[in-house]
Amino acid sequence: MNSSLPRKLNPVAWWVAIATLILAWFSLLSRISMWWNDASYYTHGWAVPLLALVLIARRSTDWAILKRSSITPWQLISLGLLLLLPCRMIAEPDPFWRVPLWTETLSLCLVTGLFLIHSKVRIAWQAWAWTSLYLLTCLPWPAAIESNAVHSLTQWVALLTSETLLLCGYPAELLGNAIMVDRETVSINQACSGIRSLQNLISLAVFLSVYFRFEWGRFFFLLTMAGLSTLVFNFFRALCLSYVFLSHGVEVQEEWHDSIGNIFATLSMVALAAWAWLVRPRANELSLKSDYPNPEVKEEPSKASIPWSYACAFGLPQLFSFTWFSLLSPQVPDFTWQADLGKEAQPLEHGIEEVLQFDYGQKLRLPRGPNQWIEVIHFGYNEDSAAASLCSRNHPPDYCMGYTGVELVDSNSLFPYSFEGKILNFRHYATSEKGLNGVSRLDVFWGSFTLDSRIDSYDFLPSSLWEKATWFLSGKLSYQRKVLLVTIHGSENRKDAENKLKKTLGTILCSTE
Repeated sequence: MNSSLPRKLNPVAWWVAIATLILAWFSLLSRISMWWNDASYYTHGWAVPLLALVLIARRSTDWAILKRSSITPWQLISLGLLLLLPCRMIAEPDPFWRVPLWTETLSLCLVTGLFLIHSKVRIAWQAWAWTSLYLLTCLPWPAAIESNAVHSLTQWVALLTSETLLLCGYPAELLGNAIMVDRETVSINQACSGIRSLQNLISLAVFLSVYFRFEWGRFFFLLTMAGLSTLVFNFFRALCLSYVFLSHGVEVQEEWHDSIGNIFATLSMVALAAWAWLVRPRANELSLKSDYPNPEVKEEPSKASIPWSYACAFGLPQLFSFTWFSLLSPQVPDFTWQADLGKEAQPLEHGIEEVLQFDYGQKLRLPRGPNQWIEVIHFGYNEDSAAASLCSRNHPPDYCMGYTGVELVDSNSLFPYSFEGKILNFRHYATSEKGLNGVSRLDVFWGSFTLDSRIDSYDFLPSSLWEKATWFLSGKLSYQRKVLLVTIHGSENRKDAENKLKKTLGTILCSTE
């Protein structure tokens, strides 16, 4: 019998339990990896599962290993179903919803910890707890926290960069998150896209803290250094890119943009690793700590049904959700309308395409008199681009245009446009009255249209929790999505802008039938 498995028990049962455990983690990580692919803040996530194995190998024998069998099989099955099944069912229709991903990860870490306690695997539960903390760093942050953190850091970097340019003799002026120098705009989304290193450095700080066996004081110190390193190195990155832009032009800046960004990102990680190395506990400090006794296994007899209970706890949620959504997938419909921008339409900029990752997109600018114009941007996603379609929902106009120095205010109202019996809802944004100061008014109408009424209703329509739950359990429809962004410059008021929007939509929209 394999010595790595509990004695006096059927090893086949434990191998089945291990297989379902691997399946549950593979299912979860495959859905989280959509964030690693399509959300640039979390590309470090690809390294987290592998580095977690390194932490387990290093810390697994730091504590005494205690094996218990105080839990009943039905308690295990119930725990798995109550914790894992709801998260699995909610996350399946929308893999980019962050709350179910966090809940499922925490639940799976808990059940995996119980599995390690009951199995013969020589991994202390404390080691798994620290490893679980590190695994959480590959998850997307809650949207509000992420947005506030990134915006705050971007504003600090933009402010420091503009002040430094002033000291260097450039007449720099800060407009939103953009820097204006001699009528040349240095957009902070170009000069400081490396702000994403915040998540990367925090993940690295947690890894180094666990690897070097930091106590809580050193742990929080290294997290603080991760935040400071993010600010400092992104400031130097923004300053360097701004200097290249002002001295050599936009073409040279674009040519060197990635190289400069990678250099400063590497330097920030090296600096954080150096701090961790300098403050690491020495061998004599670790030998005096009671937290690291010689490993000892205190084993109690396990019930024969325990491994099969774990197999059910890990496997049933996967099987049930797969069966449910496979049987409830209705025929996928198609859009009954399309936007035709005509032969004068231009392709969207490469930078916008990299961020939004659409499958097709165009823009059209229509002059409408002195200092008046209308710009129409249309892009969309095909059925096989679910991840990009869902991820780009987090880029409304006020968020994106803020990086160009334009401050928009969400009016929190919709403009309904009727086309062949269907209502197309456009959300309205505009420049604030206080911020005009003689500058022409800017109205932006944003329409995000999907074939899945659940996603559409989440974006625009007020719905009860029961209605949302019903949509999310009704099966998958389609992740096809179309976006229309109409910017109207120089309108007298909102009513005038809405009339111009009607005329524009009447010109570009046509039926697909």
